Amino acid sequence: MGEGLGADPAGGQLDLFLRAANDVHRYISRLTGGDRQLTEDIVQETFIAMFRHQQSRPDVEVGVGWLMTAARNRLIDHVRSRQRDQARVERHAASESRDVPPIDAAAISDERARLMLAQLPDYERVALALHVVDGMSIADVATHLGRTVDATTSLLARARRHLRALALEMSDG
Repeated sequence: MGEGLGADPAGGQLDLFLRAANDVHRYISRLTGGDRQLTEDIVQETFIAMFRHQQSRPDVEVGVGWLMTAARNRLIDHVRSRQRDQARVERHAASESRDVPPIDAAAISDERARLMLAQLPDYERVALALHVVDGMSIADVATHLGRTVDATTSLLARARRHLRALALEMSDG
């Protein structure tokens, strides 16, 4: 059945897992800012969901695209849940200076960028990754995160301010 799973879920599931595990892991790792534990958890949940889905709906084909979407949705669910549990509201915009010089993104190494992304709050990191890495519009990011467009625009601006502050901190250190 080509790219996905259909009539033979038992053998096909393992084959799809073996073919797609590294791609799903790499994709989610980018979205989590390199958070290994969260990445592993999301990838595991995704493949468990695949096995459950195939047991309940063996007639529906599951492929790499399904896995990527399921993984992204599990990450979004994780962020939403954590956001509800912590019930924190970020209010840094008013206290931060608007006269911060721009950061030269080309001068930041991949490793340093991962460290900076890992320090962002979950919602900011995921929103920024969906918008920048996945190329989603702000409206699409808002829909995926269950927020308004205005709230998502503010969230992205806050994430960029946090990255700028982290970059300045790291360059001073």
